[in-house]
Amino acid sequence: LHADSLVSYNPANGSRLGRVAVATRAEIAATVDEARAQLAPWQALAPDKRAALLQRGAEEISRQLKPLSQLLSMETGKPRRASLREINNVADTVGGRCKDILRALRPQVHQGSTIESLVRFDPIGVCAVITPAYHPVAMTHRMLIPALLAGHTVVLKPSPDAPLIGQRMAEIYQRHLP
Repeated sequence: LHADSLVSYNPANGSRLGRVAVATRAEIAATVDEARAQLAPWQALAPDKRAALLQRGAEEISRQLKPLSQLLSMETGKPRRASLREINNVADTVGGRCKDILRALRPQVHQGSTIESLVRFDPIGVCAVITPAYHPVAMTHRMLIPALLAGHTVVLKPSPDAPLIGQRMAEIYQRHLP
């Protein structure tokens, strides 16, 4: 770890894979402020439109399956098949997860004998997604997709043990989200 960057090494042979910038406290605060500023436009999108944008990201992940799985293998030491399976599973399941999450987020009416209650799931702000080194792509998606579909904005902090794949996934979604 350097003052301004994090170096990623291949655990199998110790070779240097790349370097990512480490944000300062001021940069983190600015990122959270930007995510907060994007809340209203993101929440204004209908949930099905949010799902469509996330699906576009998943389609790009599917198109980049081989280079992404190679990077995941090199950065984490996972066998290539396990990395292919993790990334392919993420790309293939975003659509189904979106449907399930959208169904769960629908307003619910509860009838009592003398009262009726309406439960709504309204987004409340910026979510932090802090990912582990173990299954860094799958775990990111397990947190990222529900938060974004619910109308939250997200600040992603990839694992320091797998920062390159986290950065690559963030770049993919940034190309498809407003």
